[in-house]
Amino acid sequence: MQTHARVVIIGGGIAGCSLLYHLAKDGWTDIVLLEKHELTAGSTWHAAGNTPHFETSLNMARIQKYSTELYERLEAETGQPTGFHKCGSLRVGENQDRLDQFRHLEAQAKHLDMPFEVIGPNEIKSLLPFMDLDGVIAGAHTPADGYTDPSSTTNALAKGARDRGAVIHRHTPCTGMRRDKDEWVVETPQGEIRCEHVVNAGGTWARELGEMVGLSLPIVSCEHQYLVTENVPEVEALGFEFPLLREPM
Repeated sequence: MQTHARVVIIGGGIAGCSLLYHLAKDGWTDIVLLEKHELTAGSTWHAAGNTPHFETSLNMARIQKYSTELYERLEAETGQPTGFHKCGSLRVGENQDRLDQFRHLEAQAKHLDMPFEVIGPNEIKSLLPFMDLDGVIAGAHTPADGYTDPSSTTNALAKGARDRGAVIHRHTPCTGMRRDKDEWVVETPQGEIRCEHVVNAGGTWARELGEMVGLSLPIVSCEHQYLVTENVPEVEALGFEFPLLREPM
């Protein structure tokens, strides 16, 4: 393992591998990623992988648009399947405040050239025939939404980074960090790496990494639930795919 690098990224989930990919794409080839197990072994492997275009922040909306465009072309670029699929998404609203928000975000999306339309109950019913529309007055339909397989996408980003000269060390945990003059020293069981920059992309373990250098990061893991059902014959008989459905409270 090399002893020097410009950047060391700690954590081989989608955040760490995405940063590695984009730094390498921008010409930062002297970069290293450390992963203590396998890539995506943390929270990435069981993430939902949704790729939404509904965002109240203009800058975050730009990022979401770029992300979807990246996932669409990443498989062709790297030869690594990503599982990206567009099915569209729908958020429903039951009051005037929500409708006003939908119209505001529709205007923002048009500014960014992102597909977004506010639709009424009849159009909602055509997209989701089995939905109970009691109380629903409008929906925000974002047809470019979809989902991607987080593990496959992460590995595609990792391959794209490696192809540009970046290095990934699996089964290489960070056991400590310290400053030595103008450098960071990252400690691992395989030896030390000196670098200009360290990136904490540890996800669930980011708090522990911060504590190594005296930082108390306000990070906790959140538990999510999901259900997996058998195929529903009535849905299959319709012959088309439903959009993702969200009902903001």
